Amino acid sequence: MQDNKGMTIVEIMVSICIIAIVLALLFTLLIQVREEENENNIQSTLIINQSTFISQIEEDIINYGVKAITPCELENANLAPDSIVSGKPYKCIKLVFAADYIKDNVGFIMIYNNYKNYKHEGGKYVGDESSATWSLAYQRGSYESCNNKVPVNNSWKFATSLMKPMPDEMDISDTPYVLYTANAGTNAASVVIPVVNLADEHYDLNLGFTFEGFNNFLCSKGDKKLECHCTGSNCNNTIANYDSSDTNQEKIKEFQCPKG
Repeated sequence: MQDNKGMTIVEIMVSICIIAIVLALLFTLLIQVREEENENNIQSTLIINQSTFISQIEEDIINYGVKAITPCELENANLAPDSIVSGKPYKCIKLVFAADYIKDNVGFIMIYNNYKNYKHEGGKYVGDESSATWSLAYQRGSYESCNNKVPVNNSWKFATSLMKPMPDEMDISDTPYVLYTANAGTNAASVVIPVVNLADEHYDLNLGFTFEGFNNFLCSKGDKKLECHCTGSNCNNTIANYDSSDTNQEKIKEFQCPKG
């Protein structure tokens, strides 16, 4: 005789539990896939924008040449202080262009944390911490005069931020450096700003250029701000200390300030 009792309550509950577990696993997997997809999109945007960014700076380097590379502070580049997230690490490298016929003769390469949105508190607008994001900016301008050892900002041609969004886990703690030769002829050089993620994948900014003769180039080194790695017979003539002796400061000033 055939048994037609069907499924028991226990069997139904077991089936529901199994289905719930499978759905939970699938849901978790979908979340992981979506997060990985978002991260990959950010990394892809980072690489594409970085290439565009480097091309823009290299166009200036090719057109105008480089006679000095020094560390800098964000305020040197005319950034509004209330737009910068205080206490966050940043990188600032200044290029002094060799061409004496352009007014905008200095360029600033910066990686820093800034506010996208502001809120009104205590009668004034302050940065919204939840909107803080990383930016890579390049700004080119000029100095009208040199007051003692501190150049005075005059005009600024453009400012471009092309590297948004940068992933939050990016590490910019490594010190930027310049690699170059210092001989009497044509010398090769490159300035490298390390950018690394937690997986130790590098997205460094690497800008190459050449200069003629060791007397036409200066690398200004500073503790954890910029390193100068030189090979050749005239390296000592091309290196000055940033924020150090008066002699080196005068040498830096000579390269950075306009003539006359």
